[in-house]
Amino acid sequence: MAARDYYPLRPGLVLNYRTRNASGSGLMTVEVVKVGRSGAIFNARCRRTTKWGAEKSQEEYEVLKDSTGVYIGSAPEFPLPPRVGRTWDLYPKEYRIEDVAATAKVPAGTFRNCLKISYLIGGGDGGFGERWYAPGVGFVRETCDDETDPFEHTLLSVFRPGRKHGTIAP
Repeated sequence: MAARDYYPLRPGLVLNYRTRNASGSGLMTVEVVKVGRSGAIFNARCRRTTKWGAEKSQEEYEVLKDSTGVYIGSAPEFPLPPRVGRTWDLYPKEYRIEDVAATAKVPAGTFRNCLKISYLIGGGDGGFGERWYAPGVGFVRETCDDETDPFEHTLLSVFRPGRKHGTIAP
């Protein structure tokens, strides 16, 4: 079986999310702007745009993907290859791969064979959360029960250049 790509880095890939927290809801768009490759190492420039009511913010960031993992900036997003039970820390969170065949239901559809990652905040005293990554799509959902600022991100739609109408079916 070929390895599943849980974090595709393709120029023009656009992911649209609904984001909710205690103060309301908004929209978040993530776009892969540019991708470079040196052997098996991918380096991408991504742009995140967030809209909360009339307020809009935008930031660009780097994503690196190599044989050891996916990194946003220098912070590990998840290790590669993903194996159930693998753990890593990024203070104050402790992460664990829970499943590599999970199902995620979001407004964009139902995605199967997802990578599911759980995390504890402050050893569990500060809360907990879960993230799902779908093969060929990437990040599709996060629920976070942070005691100070709970939130949720859910995928609304995906645009992939070269696909009919730019959409993708789960």
